[in-house]
Amino acid sequence: TYTQLKDTNNKTLTNSTVLVPASPVTGKTMTIRTPSLALSLASTPVSGSTSYVKGTTDVPFTGIVMACGNASDCTVTSVSLIGTIDEDGGAAFATTASTPGVDNSVNVNEIVGSVWLVDEDGNMVEGTSASVTASTGLVTMDSLDFTIPAGESPVYTVVGDIKSDAFKNSNAESIAFKITAASSVVSEDEEGNSITATGTVNAPSVTTATTYALVSNGGSITVAVDPSTALEDIVVAGTDDVELTTFKFTGTAEAFTVRKLAVSADQNGIADADLAEFDNQVSKVYLTYEDSNGDEVTESASLVSGNATFADLDIYVDKDDSATVEVTADLNSIASGQSTAGDSVRLDIAFNNFEALAESSGETYKPEKY
Repeated sequence: TYTQLKDTNNKTLTNSTVLVPASPVTGKTMTIRTPSLALSLASTPVSGSTSYVKGTTDVPFTGIVMACGNASDCTVTSVSLIGTIDEDGGAAFATTASTPGVDNSVNVNEIVGSVWLVDEDGNMVEGTSASVTASTGLVTMDSLDFTIPAGESPVYTVVGDIKSDAFKNSNAESIAFKITAASSVVSEDEEGNSITATGTVNAPSVTTATTYALVSNGGSITVAVDPSTALEDIVVAGTDDVELTTFKFTGTAEAFTVRKLAVSADQNGIADADLAEFDNQVSKVYLTYEDSNGDEVTESASLVSGNATFADLDIYVDKDDSATVEVTADLNSIASGQSTAGDSVRLDIAFNNFEALAESSGETYKPEKY
């Protein structure tokens, strides 16, 4: 049966043959979607602990995936986090059921004072910088206004600075930031209606965290003879700028600036009289290195009682990287009576005059420190 139809003359059409099509017209199926925002933990930072020395800035604590559904854009207006701590560097965090921000009288905000969100381009999300509350560890980012396009799942990273006086009670600290309830992220759709978020982030239980930062007291700096150094060689007396050795410094966990360094000449005996045994072979010692500005610098010193001491240096060793220091010398001549044919010339590092400043922790590394 057809719905009654009339032509422009108001005449009822009764002949079904004038109606096209003659079969029922079926409309398209429409699917009603509800705006949604699903929260989950990102793959970076990696699961488990990642070590950082005290004083490190821009530390990535937690990656938050915010997946906006296809129904509507999602505009985030508020994010609340919980900061939690294990004061002795373990993975048993203070329970989020009571006071997650304090453990053994150490508050999480004594280690990290504030955090903010960084987008996938490395930019801080406007308005997200917020302080960490002491015992509760609560971080409230209010008055936000950033939009996630429908169907997209960007990652926002919780970032903060570790204070230079961290490592309380001579212990490492474990620090984690969580979203323990989906309601901690407030958002709305394109029409201004509230979206009910789902999921939690980095909160497998009230006392654990999937990913967290482990705060250490400082990094390490090591030195070795660079492989480019010849095992042995014949040098000519009276020659200038003779390459004797190259030392390779490696910084781990933070950058270092070597400020003082001494090299000592080889000797046969151990008595005080033996200290200057081969001083007569060398008239001047030179160190060549790259400073903190990336410029090549050469410093000089003379051997005194077997040691050439260099101060006010700027040998920069980047974090988890290496830097080389080339040691050369001007040799005295045999004709002058100062150098002796057949004697050896070797310069080693004398650690009794070594000093390096750690960039993040601020620690000064000297022989007497260890």
